[in-house]
Amino acid sequence: MCIRDSSSSGIRIAGVDDVLVRLSKCCSPVPGDPIMGYVTIGRGVSVHRADCPNVAYMSATPERILEATWVGTKTENTHAVDIEIEALDRPGLLQDIMAVCAEFKTNASSVTARVKRDKLALICLTLAITNLEHLHNMLRKFSGIRDVRNVYRVTKREARVSTS
Repeated sequence: MCIRDSSSSGIRIAGVDDVLVRLSKCCSPVPGDPIMGYVTIGRGVSVHRADCPNVAYMSATPERILEATWVGTKTENTHAVDIEIEALDRPGLLQDIMAVCAEFKTNASSVTARVKRDKLALICLTLAITNLEHLHNMLRKFSGIRDVRNVYRVTKREARVSTS
């Protein structure tokens, strides 16, 4: 969890200056995502994607929800984003996926792959993404790989549910 003040994080919190800002790991927002801020107790403002599953819990205390916006979506900073790829298992599948990472000059800090009984491979990657356009371009390219059936961005919460 990165803790930064709002002026250096690239995020503007409505009505608040010089506040600690933390990008939530549950939904991993990247520049370009619709976002919202949530005032935490003792840890500044936690920034979530507007479609984060945890937003439902935050709605119980609407006075702690703040409007948040990105200050520009082009950045050299990267953000960890989890994606999953479902594909028919075959020799060279993982190599083709990693070739897309190389083509986009994108670091994968974590890669796990497993094959289910029905020969369906599930490949989970944590990628260093700069912005929403970068992410969408990669997802589109992964979708074009032979035998890939589904590619999607996940949150930590969704990942736990799908692997149990």
